[in-house]
Amino acid sequence: MKLAVMSKLGAVAVYFFLTVLWNKVYFPGAYKALEKGIAFLYFFVSGESMESMSVFMPRSSFYKIFRTFFKEERSLFNKEMARCFSTMFSTPEIRMRSARWSNPKMFKHVTLLLDGHDTRATYGELKSEMYSFKFRKSGLRTQVCIDVNNMVVFVSKSESCKKHNDGTMLVDMGVAKRIHEVDCIGLDGGYPLLIPKLLEKEDTLDIRNFCFPIRKRNGQPLDEDEATFNTMFAGFRSMVENTFGDLGSTFAKFNHKDAIRTTDKREVNMMLRLCFLLLNVRNMSNNLSLDILPHHMEWIEDGFDYPTTNKPVLQNSEVETVQNRLQNGSELQEL
Repeated sequence: MKLAVMSKLGAVAVYFFLTVLWNKVYFPGAYKALEKGIAFLYFFVSGESMESMSVFMPRSSFYKIFRTFFKEERSLFNKEMARCFSTMFSTPEIRMRSARWSNPKMFKHVTLLLDGHDTRATYGELKSEMYSFKFRKSGLRTQVCIDVNNMVVFVSKSESCKKHNDGTMLVDMGVAKRIHEVDCIGLDGGYPLLIPKLLEKEDTLDIRNFCFPIRKRNGQPLDEDEATFNTMFAGFRSMVENTFGDLGSTFAKFNHKDAIRTTDKREVNMMLRLCFLLLNVRNMSNNLSLDILPHHMEWIEDGFDYPTTNKPVLQNSEVETVQNRLQNGSELQEL
């Protein structure tokens, strides 16, 4: 497992995960904390199911780890990931300087790019309500914003595909609170029709905060300059799709081959945010050519574990009752 995780994420990203996120709480089970953390990462990198993870540890043991992260300690880890996204990778000044330095001439003002990411998933909602035209199967849609350095800056809530198109999600996601007044977001043609509604709702934004393709007027064809603008803009925006491709090639859990089975769409959203966070750490480490120091590699040594002050304390939510056992069993079967 360690070699597989290492090959996909690199030493620094795994070190970051184990020392910044994983050590926040005690995860139940007889295994070392580091071993549980590596198994957790391997679950996403390999795309293994809850059932197939039983090759490495009992299914019930892995589910307790999964449940601790995504259910019992959801608030803590969501807060920590939000802090990392907001402070570690991108600032308005970095975005503006990078855009002026590297963007095509016509798009020097564009600092952010936003697009919807569809994830194959199933949960309690009717499949017809989750229908994704991209997959022709059920799915969840999430708005993902990257900066011009390919760093994911923020991720929206995940919603059922059929009733939540890109424009509607843009209006509802509170984008004004997530960007600076000097930011300009590059959008594809699925968003502009709802921008007037967004501007009515968000008085701190105006049309200059958005860049999008030029639409035909009254059925008239675009002139040469307009067509050139649209073609160049589409090429520029392709870096969003590159980010989505990087996600799928790094984490088999998001390669769309198999649907993610869950009892709560918030879990899928949290998985997505975690994976994008790890991509950011890996890609920034690679882009800056950070030296791999000995302490970054300690986790790969057999028998090594990080010291922790977290004691295995029985939480109220972990008290064994018949109701808890039935609930745990039901959720495990659904997964």
